Amino acid sequence: MKIALLNGSVGGGLGNSAQVLEVFAQKLCGLQANLKLTVITLSDHPSEKVLEMIHGVDALVFATGTYWDSWGSPLQSFLEASTETEGTELWLGVPVSVLVTAHSVGAKGVLSRLQGVLNTFGCLIPPMSGWVYTSATQSALQCSDSTQGNFKIDLWGPDDLDIVAKNLIVAARNRLSFKSWSVDRKGFRDVWINLPGSQRE
Repeated sequence: MKIALLNGSVGGGLGNSAQVLEVFAQKLCGLQANLKLTVITLSDHPSEKVLEMIHGVDALVFATGTYWDSWGSPLQSFLEASTETEGTELWLGVPVSVLVTAHSVGAKGVLSRLQGVLNTFGCLIPPMSGWVYTSATQSALQCSDSTQGNFKIDLWGPDDLDIVAKNLIVAARNRLSFKSWSVDRKGFRDVWINLPGSQRE
């Protein structure tokens, strides 16, 4: 089984996303024998090369930090450059996990939006395959104040990566065959706007 782990963060190989992917890779290896993992830092490779590297994988993992309510610019650039591959065998039915970090807030929105984009590309989103971790969550989980009740059980924590990894492996072992809708692969960069006062008027 082949899984590609893509680091879309601005921090590249030295940031929080790199640490999360390192731990997640260990969890995947503990679940699946003969697993071939490829960790790709998007800021280190042109998009065309990344598309070659992920061709034929059994599952994908995306990790990113949160930057102004969105994912990292390396990931955004990669998604934009990959537009014409939407709905192709590269993505269609490939199970995907998404791991998002943030200093304080916004990561859950990034997770949901990124899962939506990847699903539109054609990826399969297994249940419980997304994970959010913030510095605020880390501090809360380390709190020993018993007056807080059971609030910690409702926070994503490091142990939840086990569930995300398990669900990704299960989905990769049981790949389904899906069909893509028609996609514009030529004119998606066309300039269509024609406002009064523009040169195209």
